[in-house]
Amino acid sequence: MKKSHVGLVLLIVTVILFQASLPFASEEKIVDKTISKITYLEVYNKFIKTNPDITSIQREKLKQNREQWWKETYKDKWIRWIGEVKDVRSEGKEIIIDIRIGSSMSDLRLKVSPSSSEKSIELDKGSQITFIGRLNQQTGSSNLELLDVIVE
Repeated sequence: MKKSHVGLVLLIVTVILFQASLPFASEEKIVDKTISKITYLEVYNKFIKTNPDITSIQREKLKQNREQWWKETYKDKWIRWIGEVKDVRSEGKEIIIDIRIGSSMSDLRLKVSPSSSEKSIELDKGSQITFIGRLNQQTGSSNLELLDVIVE
């Protein structure tokens, strides 16, 4: 091999190694964000658990309050929780993990970041995982969605 070819090969290898060491965009987001102390139980009690002893008017007012609380207090906050894998599936190019926390009857829907896709595919149903994600939406139903999820 000529010296010029060796130099070119070394340059290419250096660029590849440098790029491989860079964090994924979703990992950078987490580094820049503070992990909130919000617990699943707090979110469950305020947004998912329903009270059968209230009237329809009281329920409607509570729903309006919940939407405002969600936007002001919870939306886009980063959390770290532990849960049990109920299912792992793909939706187009996205990997989705359904998680159950504790004895709750509701599931979390985790949209996995590209950096955790391979790890997520290997998860077994029933296994316990720790994950970091950004709270996205809670529509008043029993499901909660997190985005940019990293499986630890």
